[in-house]
Amino acid sequence: MRVLSFVLAFALLAYAASIAFNDDNKENLAKLKNASPTTIGALLGLSLLSLTINGIIFNITIRPVQRLSIPGNLATNALAAFLAYIPLKLSVFLRIGIHTRRDQVPLARVGGWFAAVALLLLSTIGAMSAVCFYHRTIDAMWFALIAGALAIVATTIILLARTFAGERGLHRLQSLVPDSPSSLPKRLLRSERFRQLHSALDMLASPRHVVPHMLLRVADIAVQAARVPIAASIIDLSLPYGDAFLIATTSFIVGIISPSGPVGAREATVINACTLLQIPEAKAFAVVTLVVTSAEVVAYAIGAIAGLLYLGPSRLFVPANTSPASPQQ
Repeated sequence: MRVLSFVLAFALLAYAASIAFNDDNKENLAKLKNASPTTIGALLGLSLLSLTINGIIFNITIRPVQRLSIPGNLATNALAAFLAYIPLKLSVFLRIGIHTRRDQVPLARVGGWFAAVALLLLSTIGAMSAVCFYHRTIDAMWFALIAGALAIVATTIILLARTFAGERGLHRLQSLVPDSPSSLPKRLLRSERFRQLHSALDMLASPRHVVPHMLLRVADIAVQAARVPIAASIIDLSLPYGDAFLIATTSFIVGIISPSGPVGAREATVINACTLLQIPEAKAFAVVTLVVTSAEVVAYAIGAIAGLLYLGPSRLFVPANTSPASPQQ
C-alpha cells in the first residue's frame, strides 16, 4: 500500500506537470521569470499564516479538556504539515508521538481530539463549499449565506455534543447499552480509555471553542484562496475570488483525505475543478497550482525548521517538564 501511495502521488503530480509544461503553456511559464519579489513574498507569507492558523485551531479544540502550550502546538503542526508531503501519513504518527510523549496527552484522547478537529473541519468546509456552489459571486448575499450555514452547523454540533458530553452524557450513553456483567460493550463504555475518547464530546460541546475554531477555519480557507489569484496574476490571469474560494476548499479537503497525501492529488483536483467550473484558460491554472504548491513547500519547510529548533531534535518525544536522559543513564 505504501508503494502504491508513492506511485499514485507521483503519477498525479506527473499528470499535473504534463499539463503545466505542455506547449500551450510555454508563454505562461516564461512569465514566471518576471514574478516580483512582492508577489513571491505574499505567497510565502500567506502560506505561513495558514500554517499558524492551523496550529492555533488544534490548540483551541483540545483546550476544554487539556491545556497545551501554544508555541509547542504551532511547532508540532509545522513539522507535521511539512511531513504531510511524504505520501506515508508520517505526519499523523509524528503528531501522535509528540502529543502522547511530550505533551502527555492520553492516546485515546488524542484520537478523540483528532476526530473533533476532523468533524469541525469537514462541517465548516462542507457548509462553505455548498454556499459557493450555489452562489459563486462574493457579495452581501454570499456573506449572509455563509454566516447562516455556519451558524446552523455550529448549533447542531454543539447541541448534539452537549446531549452526551460530561459525566451526565457519559451515563446517558452507558444507559443505552443493556446492563449485563458479561457485556463487552458495557465494559468498554466504563473503561478509562473510553472516558478519554469521550472527551471529544466535551470539546465539541463548548461554544467558546467551537465557534472560534470554525471562524479560524474560515479565515484559513480565505487565506489559502487568496494565494490563487496572486499566483494567477504572475501569468496575467484573473480569477473571481468566489471561484478561488471554492477551489481552495476542494483542494484542502482532497489533500487531507487523499491516501497518498496532498502531493499530486491537490494539483490534479485543481486542474479538473477549473475545467468543471468552466474557468477560461483552465489548463493555464496547472501552472498556477504548481506555483502555489512550490511556495507552500518552501514556507512549510521554513516552519518545520523553526518548529524543530523550538522543540529540540532530541526532545521531540521527551515529556516537556523533564530533561532528556544523559548517556550515563
